[in-house]
Amino acid sequence: MSAYYRTINGQRYDADLLEMAEGLMEGHGDGRLSKADVEALWEAAFDGMGMTAVEMATLNYIRENENPTRPAKEWLDEQGIGKGEKNTSLGDAGKTSAEMDIQGLRLMRFFPDEIKAQEELGGGVAFVAAFQSALAMIFQPEHDNESPYSVIKSTEFEEEGKLEEHDEITEKLSDLLDYGVLFLVPMDTPPNPDANMDYYPPENGEKVADNWIFNLTLDELSDHLYWMVIPRNGDKPYVYGFN
Repeated sequence: MSAYYRTINGQRYDADLLEMAEGLMEGHGDGRLSKADVEALWEAAFDGMGMTAVEMATLNYIRENENPTRPAKEWLDEQGIGKGEKNTSLGDAGKTSAEMDIQGLRLMRFFPDEIKAQEELGGGVAFVAAFQSALAMIFQPEHDNESPYSVIKSTEFEEEGKLEEHDEITEKLSDLLDYGVLFLVPMDTPPNPDANMDYYPPENGEKVADNWIFNLTLDELSDHLYWMVIPRNGDKPYVYGFN
């Protein structure tokens, strides 16, 4: 989807998705969105590349405000959008990203069935808490020397002889994250991953059975890979990178 927005009540939404929904409604005599319509909207938002917080928020707005049919609402709920009983927290991930003003970060492999299966692994840390922790850690300085924060500090500040300015580092990180890609490392990660995989298993060999693991890539720092690891048993989470 193209990255331009329509602002409604102070919230940014994806203009393409809203226009598509309006066009679909105009094509029906009852002016409502069918299950097939919302499936088409989902595919347009996902577009094979994952989904951003803005796109998730837009789908939720459409669910709540554009009068979809009951089957359409239920289908969106099953995908993790909305407030249905089958919501698997995907919408909460988008909301968290938006609240942290990381609206362009593309979320990959955040499939409802995967999230549900990982939550069933047990432990005291639910998906939403793990996701919030993963994003928060990106902005914290007290982690690995190859963490995103440390890399920005060394390349943007120390190499140029500038004093460390926490606010400037976090602002730079926010800008980079708007063009970043975040993967939820899945349970079925093979023991010997190959180059055709679209995500990178953790360099240090952490197991999904014991941890929520998020793999982050940033275009401007393409020579680095990053992982945020949140132990399911509540131990201290951490972030590290690999060059």
